[in-house]
Amino acid sequence: MEIYVGTPPTKQMMFLDTGSSMSWIQCLPCEHCFKQNELIFNSNRSSSYQVLRCDSTECLKLGHKRDCTQSNEKCKYRLSYDDKSGSSGELAMETYTVGDTSIPNMAHGCGHKNSGEFSEQSTGMIGLADEPLSFFGQTRYLTGGKFSYCLISQFGSNQNARSRISFGKNAVVSGPGVISTPFTKKKDSPFYFLTLESISVGNIIIPFRESIIPFLRRPGNIIIDSGTTINYFPSEVLQNLKTALIRVIGKTPISFADELCYKINTDIPNITFHFASNANITLSKMNTFTVYGYALCLDMKQDDSISIFGNRSQMNFLVGYDIPRKEVSFKSTDCSRYI
Repeated sequence: MEIYVGTPPTKQMMFLDTGSSMSWIQCLPCEHCFKQNELIFNSNRSSSYQVLRCDSTECLKLGHKRDCTQSNEKCKYRLSYDDKSGSSGELAMETYTVGDTSIPNMAHGCGHKNSGEFSEQSTGMIGLADEPLSFFGQTRYLTGGKFSYCLISQFGSNQNARSRISFGKNAVVSGPGVISTPFTKKKDSPFYFLTLESISVGNIIIPFRESIIPFLRRPGNIIIDSGTTINYFPSEVLQNLKTALIRVIGKTPISFADELCYKINTDIPNITFHFASNANITLSKMNTFTVYGYALCLDMKQDDSISIFGNRSQMNFLVGYDIPRKEVSFKSTDCSRYI
């Protein structure tokens, strides 16, 4: 997401994550930074940069992410993510500029030690979780608790298109074909959880509630996450899905370890995700398979501790979050043409 930070504003390209509870960028001096295309932010050159104290209200909101103890010292933070990436540095107030809107006094992280498999295009992370220190949490008074995004596919009709994000009244997903499902929040978790009831391939239904995995029996059994690329399912569900695909496709898969792969010209059936409130999201092979050389491979992995609906399955949908109504909406859209 393109954002301008500081005074004067300097361009940042921040990794958009609905599962992050705060925002941060890489800052000088770098004790450890990943490589980025943009110049690394120099807080000494921004007149709106103000480091917060360890006993400030904003710093206390960090909770276990707070990395300071003395009331008169700088507020320090330490973040770690499930993929072993992370950031640590100081929490500061700064001005963000998004489009034509300038937002002063945004609490954000100035990261001096950052690690992970970040793209060189990225300069940090922007948090869209419904949390007090996230970008979204701090701008709820401007947005009314609504945002939406449309993620382009690599197979889109316009190769120069960019994915789009909208906030406030421009973020409402409406019109014919809109499908909505409730989300839930869980204590001590920044994520948005949906309830997946089943998955179907052709006329084969794979239940998602009747599994032996305990967390699948409760509402809110799968995370919708813009910051995770692929889908993750318990081994039982994933194996049942693979078996159903093999039966419906009717061809012998290519042998690739535990991967389910076919020759590149194979017809791949749609996979439908049946969420609560009769929200049936039908995904094409673009959302579920990836090209690896001469093969098409199912892009879903096993995880017996948590399930995730990742961003590849959200491509070419206008995805809207309405926090006051506690629902997520989907509308099938060619995101490369979406304005």
